[in-house]
Amino acid sequence: LVKYMWAPATSAATLAVPSVVSILISSEFLQMGPLVEDCLRYIHLHINQIVKLPIDFGCINATLLHRLTEKFSVDELDDIKDQREKLVGRLYMKKLELFLENEEPRTLQQCCNCKRLYTQHAGPARCTEAKMTIDYHGAVVARHKPNPEWRVSRYILRLRSEGKSWREIYWHIWGLSHVMTCTVCGEKFSCAELGHCSYHPQALKTSGGNEGVYPCCGQSVLNFDVSNKSAAARQGCCARNHVVRAEGADAEILDTMLKRHSLVPIPFDDARRL
Repeated sequence: LVKYMWAPATSAATLAVPSVVSILISSEFLQMGPLVEDCLRYIHLHINQIVKLPIDFGCINATLLHRLTEKFSVDELDDIKDQREKLVGRLYMKKLELFLENEEPRTLQQCCNCKRLYTQHAGPARCTEAKMTIDYHGAVVARHKPNPEWRVSRYILRLRSEGKSWREIYWHIWGLSHVMTCTVCGEKFSCAELGHCSYHPQALKTSGGNEGVYPCCGQSVLNFDVSNKSAAARQGCCARNHVVRAEGADAEILDTMLKRHSLVPIPFDDARRL
């Protein structure tokens, strides 16, 4: 610290893995702004060596953690080898906080009727429990209705209480917050529901009347019925992956999602348990 006061240009080069966290804390306390920045850059470059140190990273306050998190991309966070999550867990927690602050158009909501999670700018598929209405184009729609009592912060705390790591929670929320359109079923879906393109493996059988039955699951439907119950029955008893035209922004989202295929998707059977 004293050397830096006299020769800041040369002293920054003497930072070392065993002492850089201590220097960071001290320089922040002494309001030595340039040295704080040098330490943050050094930690960013040597993070996998630093997390192996037998030190308590809880001494890094919220302000420093915020600045350190901004230096890491999510790909870099995934590459950190911190088995005990001494620091990477806090970095993911802060990265999630920044994501929610900067993604206001994608703010998560819970539907009062079907209990599914959706974003403000695009809900996944139709609400299977909502009242049917007709839009300006004459199409039958059933819109999600936000639950005013639901809070994403409480949802995150619930996930933590279930033993989810901050990395798992970050990618779960990321998956729920990004929406694409399936080229097969035509529905909008969140990345977390990649494997929810539902279908019936056997074709509808009719006996000449208004009612038909799907042999694969025994579900009966009316041929001339646009109600939610009928629409839900037609969606299918089995599921496969949605198909996305990987162009533009969707291509980048799809690539990010596929890299975390074990973290982002929600199993088809768990879709209504959120």
